[in-house]
Formats: sequence, C-alpha cells, structure tokens
Amino acid sequence: MGRDAPWPILAAVRILADQFFHEGVFVRANPSLRPERVRRELEVRAIVRDVSIGGLDGGAEATEYRANIDGMILWQPNFQFIWSPSNFDVRRSGWELSAHVAARSIGADLRGSMTRSDVSYVGPVLSGQVAYRPRSTANVAGGLSRWNTRLEVATRYVGTRRTVPASGLNLLDAYSLTDVALSRPFTSRSWRIDARVGADNVFDRAASMLVDYPFPGRAWTVGLRARRR
Repeated sequence: MGRDAPWPILAAVRILADQFFHEGVFVRANPSLRPERVRRELEVRAIVRDVSIGGLDGGAEATEYRANIDGMILWQPNFQFIWSPSNFDVRRSGWELSAHVAARSIGADLRGSMTRSDVSYVGPVLSGQVAYRPRSTANVAGGLSRWNTRLEVATRYVGTRRTVPASGLNLLDAYSLTDVALSRPFTSRSWRIDARVGADNVFDRAASMLVDYPFPGRAWTVGLRARRR
C-alpha cells in the first residue's frame, strides 16, 4: 500500500532516477526539508486465504484506509522544470482490492489488484489531487508453466495525473503497458542455467510519466543466470 512515511521519498527518488539520463531533467536539493508525520491513521482489512474450489486455489484481500500526512515530501518542477522536494500537508485515503487464483493441474496462475488513492492538498492555496499522483492504478498478471517452460504476461494501468498543483489543466493521459516473458531452466549434474527472453511494452504503446518525457517503446530483453548446484 505504501502508507508508511518513507514510501513517497523512495518512490520519488526511484522515479526521478529512472528519468535521470533524459536531457533536461534536473534536480535541486532542499536543505529545509522536514520529516513526514503520519496523522490519524486508520485501516480496515479483510483477508480470505487458502480457498480451494473445483481444483482452483486462491485468495483475496480488501483494504480501506485513511492516513493523513503532515509535511508529505513531494517532488515538483518549477517554471524552469527543475525538480525539487518540498513539504506539503495532505489528506490521504483509499482502498485496495487484490486476488489470486491458481490451477495447479495445468500449471496456470492469475493475480491482480486495483487501488484507489485520494491524496489531496490541505491549505488555502493548493487544493485537489497531488500533482503526478494517479488516483487509480491496477495490474493483472498471469503465468502458464508447461514442459519445464514458463510464460508470463503482466499488464499495469496508471490513471490520469495532474501536472500542475491545484489545477486540472494539462492532465497526463492514463496508460496501460503489457510485458511478456518466456523462461526455462537448463540443468546438469553441476550447473543450473536459467534462460529468459521477454518484451517490455510489447504492444509499443505511447505513455509518459513526466510532461515531454515519454517512456521508451517496445524493448526486448534476454537474460542468462548460471549457478552451481
């Protein structure tokens, strides 16, 4: 869920790091940055585990929460598009649904989740959803293991995001990206070699995390890992 205080810092650092080598993305430190403080945290959770019906095994989880944050650390660009972290008081609430199911007899499994996270500014100046923070996200992933080979398909969805504090103009469009991977182990008496080939964004869809800085298109990956048994 990422409701603990360090999560926004780590997420922002990782996201900016992903874009670091794009020309024009600059970062400026803020020596006045204060620590985040979670206020009035409340969570309700329901879990169903180890359910077996007709050869299918699965489970599900539902969570609803409220966790306001004083001094939430948010990264935002200035008029020169230089990114810097600052503290903002926010109201934060949302829910998450997740489920998984597996058919062991055919080596198939499916899992997915949906989240809704309302993170709004508190104060007389800024209002509405925090910039660059989607309200809705979802992901679904499935796998099939046959003949010592595994096929995996995963799709992630990210909803629309504001790009300017307290403004609904110039929204970033929602996007969904699909990755596909095929893996197989090769073993001998002394070694195990895991081979993997995949395609990220297999449908080559256009998507952007930051304004004017799109994600790359389709990318192919090949990996080998060897270890002594």
